[in-house]
Amino acid sequence: MKTNKTALILSVVGLTTLSLSLRAQTVTFTSDNGELQGLSSATPGTGATASYVNGSPGYWDLSSPDDVVNGEPQKFNDTAMILVNNGYSGSSPLGTLNSLLGQGAAGNVSFNILSMKPGSQYAYWDVLLTDPNNAANTMVINAYSDNQLGANPLNQGESVDASTELLNGTTWSELFEPWAAVETNAPIAGDPTLADWNVSQLSISVGGWGSGSIQDAEISSVTVPGPAGAPIGDSAPDTVSTLVLLMITFGGLATLRLRSQRV
Repeated sequence: MKTNKTALILSVVGLTTLSLSLRAQTVTFTSDNGELQGLSSATPGTGATASYVNGSPGYWDLSSPDDVVNGEPQKFNDTAMILVNNGYSGSSPLGTLNSLLGQGAAGNVSFNILSMKPGSQYAYWDVLLTDPNNAANTMVINAYSDNQLGANPLNQGESVDASTELLNGTTWSELFEPWAAVETNAPIAGDPTLADWNVSQLSISVGGWGSGSIQDAEISSVTVPGPAGAPIGDSAPDTVSTLVLLMITFGGLATLRLRSQRV
């Protein structure tokens, strides 16, 4: 039996490349790929600002007066933030709280702090959850970062603990317990525990501490779970490239099959 060596090589290369592509786990938004600037922002805090600064690297500058000392949820919302919405360009659906925390523990959810002023309180993750049985029921959970310059992952280091929750925008309470305990909460009778609530948005926030001093952070990258086919640490490939790869792979396999039928 004779085989076509070229077809064999194309098939092996195609399958190997496709296999490596499918094992990709993250997509990182940076100034290099332009996606960091494309992320949206919000400034619910009075006097808060959020602006993108071009440079090498470019970064988001988030600032909050952080002057609401007492009162909830006003203090909770005294923030400036970057928003990563569910299914944002190049990213995977964020899934449930349980799956997001698993991605965080695997190192696939993180943001990078270039600088923080005054440095006493750092930027942190917020996780917005939606009740799978009733989209009108939502909850925001703060997740302290590692409070450091550089990488600040979710569900690693200090961020294995959640700090506060806000239910339906009105009812506020403190948790201060590990995510594993937070996941077992069932805030609405007859509904799933928080582990199975859907993650509709992630945000990176500054402020909300009631410190009475301006909190300012420079965020240079954001990493979240990426779709299969997205190179690790980069944005997703275009559909045409993926289809070409599949055509090369299966075309090579078809040629091999025809050759193998001939003596």
